[in-house]
Amino acid sequence: MGKCKHPSDKPSMWCGDGYVTTFDKNADHWVRAPQKLNNQSKQWRQMRQSRLFITYSLHRATTSETEARLLLERMAGAAHYLFGNDETLSELLVFGYKLGGFGARGQTTDSISKGQFELITAPNKKDQAQNFYGQNEQSSYQFDTYETHVDSVTLDGGIEIGPNRHHPHFHILLTINHWSYIQIDYFKMNAYLEMMFRGRDPLLRGWGDEYKLVSASGELFYTDNENPHVDIKLYPQDNWQDIIAAYVRKQATPSILQAISARVGNT
Repeated sequence: MGKCKHPSDKPSMWCGDGYVTTFDKNADHWVRAPQKLNNQSKQWRQMRQSRLFITYSLHRATTSETEARLLLERMAGAAHYLFGNDETLSELLVFGYKLGGFGARGQTTDSISKGQFELITAPNKKDQAQNFYGQNEQSSYQFDTYETHVDSVTLDGGIEIGPNRHHPHFHILLTINHWSYIQIDYFKMNAYLEMMFRGRDPLLRGWGDEYKLVSASGELFYTDNENPHVDIKLYPQDNWQDIIAAYVRKQATPSILQAISARVGNT
């Protein structure tokens, strides 16, 4: 589908469901294989809760308390801007795809070249197959948007210096209630953080030096040799009562971060 046009006074991310509009019920392929298509214009979807636990750590030790304080403040600001801003977060979420291109056990020696997003062609549970709106070529979920299929987002996190190696790092728990299949764009997230920490703004977002990491000597803390450790874990969905409770009160209380004392704030 190409870019859709909306009235200037009613901007929207929604451009329609290409899976529904591409396959016409009167077309030949619908008659030949009706059992393979589930492109209903009226869909019943269950609200899901995705809990993404994100760890991001640099590999350079801090040398002083003043340097550490500056690094933590700017890393906290960058994390809050990246994950606590609807506009930016919407750019990081991928709908209808999963990260694939790995070996049989999920390993790859080169995640940059082998890792890629692949279309989700079936639900994880067989009993959900009848309510899955898609087939091998495409699905309704790839046309979902942040504006139309995300109900609420809760952000909780901690920024700290490691007690042994003194590496600055952060932990973020991103809880998203939605009606789709979502993943976070690992590669775009890394690229955004690198640009912010190096004081570069090719996207003209107005970052300037606000998030630039500077060492005690005044030089860049995030150098060309930096290769940050990034780990994203998807925690199991809570039970349905917890999801309803999250929907009502617009927040979640994750136990995984109770031990983290430094908090950025809720969104």
